[in-house]
This record gives sequence, structure tokens and C-alpha cells, in this order.
Amino acid sequence: IYIDVIVDRMEPESSVYIKDKLAAIIYQRFHARLSTKETAQSLIEVSYGSTITPLSYDANGFVTKYRVNLAMTFNVKSKTRGNLVKHINTSYESDIEQSGKNQSTLRIEAIKEGATIALDEFVAYIAMLGAA
Repeated sequence: IYIDVIVDRMEPESSVYIKDKLAAIIYQRFHARLSTKETAQSLIEVSYGSTITPLSYDANGFVTKYRVNLAMTFNVKSKTRGNLVKHINTSYESDIEQSGKNQSTLRIEAIKEGATIALDEFVAYIAMLGAA
């Protein structure tokens, strides 16, 4: 299996997390190993994009709670089982007030949480199909 994550220009740091997390899940659940693109029997191409929506503000107009919506597309190309595409949308809400972290760090963490949910859903879907 070869994993290719298309880097989102708005959230490039998330691509490394997504690739590493998907590789770990594939190894843990299917006992499969990653290979080079040339020798792989299957290619998983992942693309993603996110939007951030403020949900509440404090008296000074600063965002105190927001929702990150994450849209992920998994394009699986298999030499033996054909191709399939799976779209998964997740959302994650976070309070800024309760954390001493800055908004950028919170946004990255929220995207990681959403990506983890989407990756788990994708792997469950693949397992159900028997396509891994």
C-alpha cells in the first residue's frame, strides 16, 4: 500500500499527521506495510480541506468557541480490486476560553481530531468491503 496525501495550502501541517496516522491504522488493523509507489498493489490518495466557523464571542468580540468542518476524500486505486472513492465529512467543536493555547494551535488540534474520526471511518469502510 502506498499513501499519497495532497497537501492543503491552508493547512499544510495537517498532511504529515494524516499520512502518519493512516499508515499506523493500516498497519495496526490490517497488518499491512507501506511500500513504494512503484511496487504498491494499492494506492490511497487523500485530499482534505477545512472551514472554521465561529460559534460564540466574548464581550470584546473575540471568538470563544468555534467549529472546524473537515472534508476528506479517499481515492483508492487497487491493481486487484479496482478503484473506489469515499467522501467523509467531520466536524469538531472547541472552546478557546478554557485553554491557554493560541487559536492556531487549537485549529491544528481540531483538524487532527476531525481527521482521526474520518480516518477511522474510512478504514472501517474499507474493512467492511474487504478491499484492504
